[in-house]
Formats: sequence, structure tokens, C-alpha cells
Amino acid sequence: MKKLPDIKLLFKCYKTINSFSPNIILIQIIKAVTDSLFPFITIYMSAEIVDSLIAGSDYKRVFAYALLTVALSFGVKIISVVLSRILNIKYLVFSNNYSKSKSLKIPDLDYSTIEDSETRQKLNKIEQYENMNGGGLTSIYHSTSSFLRSFFTLAFSVALTISLFVLPYPSEGSLITKLTVNPIVGIIILVLIFVYVIFNSKVAVKCTRYANSEYSKFTFINDLSSELTSHIYYNKTAMDIRIYGQTEAIMQHAHEVMQMSYDINGNTNMYSLKKMHIPGELIRLFTQFLIYIFAAFGALAGRFSIGSITKYIAALSNFSGAIKQIMVTGEQLRYNCEIAKLYFDFVEIPSEMKSGEKKIAPQESHEFEFRNVSFKYPNTDIYVLKNLSYKIKQGKKLAIVGMNGCGKTTLVKLLCRLYDPTEGEILLDGINIKEYGYSDYLKAFSIVFQDYSLFAMSLAQNISCDETYEKQKVLACLDEVGFSERLASLENGIDTVLYRDFERNGVMISGGEAQKIAMARALYKDAPIVIFDEPTAALDPISESEIYKRLNAIVKERTAIFISHRLSSCVFSDEILVMDSGEIVQSGSHEKLLSDAGGKYHELWNAQAQFYV
Repeated sequence: MKKLPDIKLLFKCYKTINSFSPNIILIQIIKAVTDSLFPFITIYMSAEIVDSLIAGSDYKRVFAYALLTVALSFGVKIISVVLSRILNIKYLVFSNNYSKSKSLKIPDLDYSTIEDSETRQKLNKIEQYENMNGGGLTSIYHSTSSFLRSFFTLAFSVALTISLFVLPYPSEGSLITKLTVNPIVGIIILVLIFVYVIFNSKVAVKCTRYANSEYSKFTFINDLSSELTSHIYYNKTAMDIRIYGQTEAIMQHAHEVMQMSYDINGNTNMYSLKKMHIPGELIRLFTQFLIYIFAAFGALAGRFSIGSITKYIAALSNFSGAIKQIMVTGEQLRYNCEIAKLYFDFVEIPSEMKSGEKKIAPQESHEFEFRNVSFKYPNTDIYVLKNLSYKIKQGKKLAIVGMNGCGKTTLVKLLCRLYDPTEGEILLDGINIKEYGYSDYLKAFSIVFQDYSLFAMSLAQNISCDETYEKQKVLACLDEVGFSERLASLENGIDTVLYRDFERNGVMISGGEAQKIAMARALYKDAPIVIFDEPTAALDPISESEIYKRLNAIVKERTAIFISHRLSSCVFSDEILVMDSGEIVQSGSHEKLLSDAGGKYHELWNAQAQFYV
């Protein structure tokens, strides 16, 4: 394992941090200088004041030194406080833009990449590291502050203590002076400092790596704990948990999971205590004892002033601490560079779906054609669709039916360019859909997917997908899908907030009501191509019948596609495609297909359709 961070990757991290919040690194450096300088002002000036008192200087000189110390300390502190305020604002900007960069990358990805489990795991891992200890760019920012302070502290310490070892040694004096104040003792002290620094640094790095290794387990612990506790209040599971008395069992499991985190923290602290704190403290105390003796007798021997004793001891203490901290933060930077690489790997995922520049003609309806289309999902060898060839005519209502898993929804995903065909091509008005601009192409569709989502915002905003909306248009769309009666019962009408995630008085709606709202959203978009994937799955037979009676008014002259394994939509459709095992096995009108007693449609209809007409 590398002991130092990848310098190229580290500078890439700094460049990215600075791009999110300009000049933040420069301000960090300036603040590190002021923070490091602050204690050394007191250290240096205290020595000068003590020497002035011993030399018998008049009170004016001592007063001037004291005033200068206060003035310098105050000035540096004020600068540090101002820089802290600026950095706090800069950090908020960085943090916001950093989070935004991850969020904005998701809609920019190919849908196939979003659905890929590896991508989701990568994003989840990034978030877990961020939530666990601010890992990645966030931790690099904080570690850099510590590293810079330690670096400048080291520089100031060396500047103040170098004279302790290079000043001339006394050639005469008592035996104890000759034994304690000589170059050999100085070398011994330097060696002990070196040993202390190396020992502490290596052990600190080892402890940091051990802690990072242990803390990485929090990814699993956090996932498991959140998953367990969320079930208790998540509206789709809370009722079952209460009815079947599972609350106590879930909480017990959650407690056991949290106990794992307590054990990890305890083990990490005990490891550091045994490996670093006790032996390191013994070396430090012995080294400090020798420094006291060396400095004290050196002052008595006239090598330097009495006031310099405190200067040297304080500076050397800062020196050893700075070295240790540099090693520790260096390891933290190395570790977090590896985490930051996960972020870069994510935001640099390329979009492989090619997009042209052609505009879709502004017309009421459009014609599609599948030419020898086959498809298999990424990382699999199983074809979901096999050699499909079919033309969806302009302004027609097409129903696509078949058993679950026959490829109906996959066909819609290809039509909407969420995926590209593995083989063959799809044409819109005679042109390969890859030649159209991607965002312009998607504007042509109004879709209600089987797994649609509504959001904890107002009813009108759910339909318009915007903060602003046309009130009359919203009302008309709700009326078309049969939601008017329910709307009349809502105190705030279309401004009623759905669900109670953020609004105490939010309205809970049934599955059938939610499906009507999703259909109204599709109508509000007013796109020339309408696709309903299982549009009435959550509706009762009466509501379903009402929807299909209004079908012509709903789709008007648009090209409409209905995906369903319930055959109610077929009666109202111009044409029907019957799919089985990824292939089109039949096509034609309801009457034509029903007359084929040996066909798949006849089998499906006899199994269920008579219950819905």
C-alpha cells in the first residue's frame, strides 16, 4: 500500500475543490500561516520580556514588549477570525457545489448506466463515506488545513530552535556543565527527537490505517441500521410491521447493529492507546527531561539567555507535534485520495448513447417502425426482445399485451431511448431515432410508467412538473381522467399538498387516485405520443371502464400506445400486438385476434378479459 498520496490525484482534488469555491485553497494557506504564527508570537516575546527583566531594563522597555506582544497577537487573531468567516462561507459554497455535482451527474448518465447495480453501489459508497466521516474531497479539505498548520508550525519551530544546537559550547565550567552542555548531548536529544517523531509517526499512520479499516465497516452498519429502522415508519411497511408485531424484533436487530459500531469505536481507541499513546508518551517525557537539562544548564553556562529556555522548550514541543501531525494528515490525505477517486470515477462516466441534432417535426401524431430489433440488457446474454419488426401508424391506438416478462415494458424503454437496441434500428417518421437530439426527442412523449412516482408537493405541481402551472389546464386534465369528484373534496383544491413528508396536513391518496394523477400529468405535457404502461393496474373495474370510455377524448389525435397484461384496453384500440417470450406472435384487431381460437390472444382473453367487459 502506498505511504504517500498520489500527488497527481491530490492536485486534481485541490483543483476540483477550488473550482467549486474559487480561492478557497489560497485562503486556507494564508489562514494556516496566521494560525501557526499566533503561539510563536507569545513564545518569542515572552523570552524577550524575561530577558529584559533579568537584564534590569526599565519598565518602559518591558511595557513596550508587553504591548507589542498583545498588539501582534491581537492583529494576527483578528486576521485569523476574518479568514475563518470567509472560509466558512467558502466551505458552504464548496459543499453545496460538491453535492450538486453528484446530483447533476445522475440525469446526465445513460439510463442503462443508472440502472446498473455497479453504478448505484458506487454512488452509495461515495455517500456512505461522506456521511461516515466526511471522506473524499470534504475530508481532503479539512486534512489540508491541518497539514498546512503543521507545516508552518514546523517551519517556525526550526527557526526558533536552531540556535540551541549551533551556538558555541562552553569550553570551561563545572563537571555537570561539561556533562550536560556539549555537542554529544545535543546530538542525543536530536536522535531522541528523531526516534520519537519516527516512532509516533509510524504508529500514528498504523493507527490511522487501522481506524480507517475499521470505520469502513460503518458503510455496511449504516446501510443495515437505516434499512431496519426506516421500515418502522415507512408507510408501505409500517402497517404490516404493526399488524404482525415485528417492531420489537426490528428494534432488537437495530440495537445489535449499533452495538457493532460501539465495539468498533472501542477497539479503535484501545488499539491507539496500546500502540501509540503509552510508549510514545514515555519517549516524549524522557526527551523533554533531557531538553530541560540541556537548555537550563546551557543558559547557566552563558550559551544563551535565561528567557530563551522557555522559547526552546516550547518550540521543540511544537516541532515534534508538528512532525507527527504531518505524518498523520499525510496518511489521511492518501486514504481520502482513494475515496475521492470513487467520486471522479462516477462524475467521469461517459455517456455512450449517441445523440444527433435533428428536430422532430411539429405535428399532431407520428409513425414509428421497428426494424429487426433485438435487445439484451447490459452484462447479460439473454435476449429480452428478438427480431422485432413492426410499424406503429400515425394517430393510431396500439395495445401491446402479453404475460408478465414477455418484453412489453422493455419495448417502451427502447422506444423512449432509455436504451438503444442491441441489434436493428427504430425509426421515427422514417429517420433513425439516434439522429434526433436526445432532449428534443424525449419532449415528444407523454408517459405513465408502471412504476411512476408522485412527490410530496402540491397536486398542481405534481401534474405540471413545475412550480408554475396553468390552473385551467390542470383542472381540465384532472377532469379528463375522472379525478374531479375527489378534487372537490380537497379543501385546498389543486394546491393541496400530497403526502406528509414535509406537510403535516398533507393528503394521503389511494393507489387508484395516484394513478389518475399520473395520467393527468401525462396529458398536461400534451406531447404528440402518449404511452400508458399498465395505466389502470391500480384501478377498480368501474374506474377502469370509465377511463377507457374517455379514451378517445384523452388521446385525441395523438399516437397512443397501451401496455397491459389486462385486456380491457384492447377493445378500444385500433390494433393489438401480442407478445410472448420477447417476440411478436400475433397482430391485428380485437375481433380478428379473438377469432383465432388457437392463438395466444384467444388464450389470454378467455383467461381474463370477460371479467372486464
